[in-house]
Amino acid sequence: MKLQSAAGDFRITSRVVLDARGRKGGHTREYMVLAPASVALWTHVPAGTMPGLDRPRRARPIEARPGEARIETVEEGWIWGAPVPGGLYRIMAFTDPDSIKGQELARSMQRILSRSQLFRSVVVDEGRFEIQTCLVSAYVHTRPWDRQCIKIGEAAFTLDPLSSTGVEAAMRFSLQTAIAVHTMLTDGNPGVAKAFYENKLADAVASHSRWTSDYYKQAATSHSPFPFWEKRRDFRTEALPVINDFTALIKRRLTQESPPTYATEPPAVPIDPLIRFLWNKPVRLSGQLAFSSEFAVTGDRVEIRRALQHPNLSRPLIYLNQIEIPPLLNALSEGATYGTAIETWCRLVPYNDVKKVLGFLWSTEIVQ
Repeated sequence: MKLQSAAGDFRITSRVVLDARGRKGGHTREYMVLAPASVALWTHVPAGTMPGLDRPRRARPIEARPGEARIETVEEGWIWGAPVPGGLYRIMAFTDPDSIKGQELARSMQRILSRSQLFRSVVVDEGRFEIQTCLVSAYVHTRPWDRQCIKIGEAAFTLDPLSSTGVEAAMRFSLQTAIAVHTMLTDGNPGVAKAFYENKLADAVASHSRWTSDYYKQAATSHSPFPFWEKRRDFRTEALPVINDFTALIKRRLTQESPPTYATEPPAVPIDPLIRFLWNKPVRLSGQLAFSSEFAVTGDRVEIRRALQHPNLSRPLIYLNQIEIPPLLNALSEGATYGTAIETWCRLVPYNDVKKVLGFLWSTEIVQ
């Protein structure tokens, strides 16, 4: 990279370039669109103008205090509001761009608020309140890891604002990218690092897209004639174009069925009575148990490890509370009882951890 400045010309050489330019980090033709675009209109009003609810239109009253965050679906989209510093309250309305095309922003904002239960008493006067807008889109870059140029944050993907977790997701993914880059630089093999990066990105895109899509389906009425809801009812992930291996991976994840609930912690079971009951009984592995090779973060590097697959797990399982599970199952000898299994496992991990592992494997029916 050549840089020119008043102090002179410079040259910078780098093995890796990380692109963290946000939504300006690419051209629209480089994006796989994950949902119909919307437009956000927002303004600030004095926090004291946000009343509680005195005329609920539902049979069951909704309680809302002036300083609380509020979110509501309306015929033209949805509205979000929350207090911000300086004694102000931010109101943001999301709708379809076609719904406000050629209209005054204040009038459009007031029309949307008038259909609301939580915000309808607020009067937005353009003479007093500045109305701002921006286009809102959810997408993933089609080539986020292009040779040694790697995109992170919103340069790689954006989420529907309804998730309210865009910053958290971008930070977590950036940490995963750091691990991938470190693996590539230390091992000299970019294949595993890139595959780990792309799989983590695909997981984030699929989980957030599935969540927001389900929420919109629950919130929308099937007969709503407004473009915001019409376009979301008609949007089909199976119609997304496939232009390379990465977009094919994204599409597979988006069209997969929702996984079952995943237990990140062993469930609370009366483990000591269970151990006494099972002690002399033979250990039987579930007939539905299978093994696969999966990515695992070991220390500060990505490795490929053996993982468990089972219908009661939402994803392949390698570690439980930082304990690698497949080696424990591999250590079981033919004809082992639960008692001999516990004695064998206690040579590898502490007894209290053995109890947690056994409780989890039993509750998920991996061991029977």
